[in-house]
Amino acid sequence: MKLKSSEFYYSKTESIKFDKGKFDNFCVYIITYMDNNSVTKHAPKDVEYFKDLVHLKKIYGVQIYNLFTKIYDNTSKKLNLNVADSIINYCDKFFIADKILCKKTFLILYYSMVAEENKVNTKLGKKIKRLGVHQILIENIEPNIAANFSKGMNWRKIELECKLRNF
Repeated sequence: MKLKSSEFYYSKTESIKFDKGKFDNFCVYIITYMDNNSVTKHAPKDVEYFKDLVHLKKIYGVQIYNLFTKIYDNTSKKLNLNVADSIINYCDKFFIADKILCKKTFLILYYSMVAEENKVNTKLGKKIKRLGVHQILIENIEPNIAANFSKGMNWRKIELECKLRNF
C-alpha cells in the first residue's frame, strides 16, 4: 500500500506519520519541530505509550479503555484521517487538562494498529495492540510486561489469549 501523505499534526510543534522502518513503510514516527528550525523524529516503543495510557487511566478511569475500543472498531488497513480528526476532537472535549498527551497517545495507537493491519502475512493485525492495551488497562499488568508479553509467541497462542478476553 502506497501512502501519499500520512503526516497529521496534533499540536503546533508535533505531528505523527508513517515512514520507512526496518520492515516496511509503516513505521510510526513522532516528529517534533523545534524553535531553532531543527526537527527530531522518534519511533515510540509500546512501553512508552502504554505508560502514558496508565497515567491517563489514573485520572480518567474506564473512559480511556472505552476511547481505545472506539478507535479499534474504526481501524482498518487504510489510514483514515477522519478517525485521526475524531481523536483530536474527542481529546479536546473530554481530556482538557491532558489533551496533548491524550492526542499523542491515541494517535500513536491508531497509527500503530493501521501498521499492524498492513504487516505482510499478518494473522492478528490490530488484535496484537488490543491485547496489550487490555492487559494494562483492564488487567492492570505493568506496561513493560504487557509490551513484551507476546514477543516470540506463536500467533495461534496470541489468538487464544485474545479469545480468552472476548475479542
